[in-house]
Amino acid sequence: QLVENIQREELSVLETAAAVSQLYEKHQALKPIAQLTGKSLPWVSKHLAAARKLGYHASHLLASGATEDLELVLVISQLEAMTSKFWQRGNKLVDEIKKGKAGRTEARALLTTFKVEIAAEKAKAKADKKASSTKSKKPSAPPAWSAYEGMRDLDNALNNTSIDLHAPLTCWN
Repeated sequence: QLVENIQREELSVLETAAAVSQLYEKHQALKPIAQLTGKSLPWVSKHLAAARKLGYHASHLLASGATEDLELVLVISQLEAMTSKFWQRGNKLVDEIKKGKAGRTEARALLTTFKVEIAAEKAKAKADKKASSTKSKKPSAPPAWSAYEGMRDLDNALNNTSIDLHAPLTCWN
C-alpha cells in the first residue's frame, strides 16, 4: 500500500518522505525501497533524509508550499545545521526562496561560502593553537643580569636593612 501511495502524484513531498521512512524501517536498506518503488537510490535517499532531519526553515518551506524542490530544502537544512551564521544570511535566502527569487543555485553558493568560511576558521584556530603551544613550550629568557648588578643589589639590601643576627630566620616575599 505504501508503494502504491508513493506512485500517486497528488502526495506532497512530506507525505512521500514519510512513506519512504516507513519502508526504510521495514527493510533497513535503500536498495529494496528503490526496487519496490521503481525510483532511483538518490531519490530514495533524499526522501529519507527529508523525513528524518530537516531544520526548522527547511521543513517550513515544504509545509508552507513555498517549494517542492527537495534538493533545495535539503541544502537549506544543511545550512541550518552547520553554523550559527545561517541567521544572518540564511534568513535572507529563505525569504528570497519564498518570493520565488532564489533557488538551488543561490542555496548551493551559500553552502559553499559557509564551508569555506568554516574551514578558514578551523585552520586559523588550529594555527593559533599551534602557535600558543609552541610559545608555551619554550621557557622565557631570564632577565638580563650581570655579576656587577647582583653584587650591587646584594650590597644595597644588606646596607639598607637592619638585620638582627640573633633573631630567627624568616622568609621575605
